[in-house]
Amino acid sequence: MGKLTKEQREIYESNLKAKEDYYNSISYAAELAAKAAADAATEAATKAATEKARKERENRDKEIVANAKKLGLSNESIAQLTGLPLEEIEKI
Repeated sequence: MGKLTKEQREIYESNLKAKEDYYNSISYAAELAAKAAADAATEAATKAATEKARKERENRDKEIVANAKKLGLSNESIAQLTGLPLEEIEKI
């Protein structure tokens, strides 16, 4: 580098800076892509957990209704106790 003219040195440094900027841009884009992928995975896991909890709650409600019917409770009483719609209780 000692034999470069001032103009050549400026061009060299400018090119070096452009290369560093390029690699920094690529690195930043990779970070954004990784974050987006992680966010998508988190969202998918949250949706799956929510759906699982909904199904478990639905199964629990069906079990409660079935047991209440075995005890001889009316559909109206079961609806009052569980908060479930009468139509849903009648299906069980």
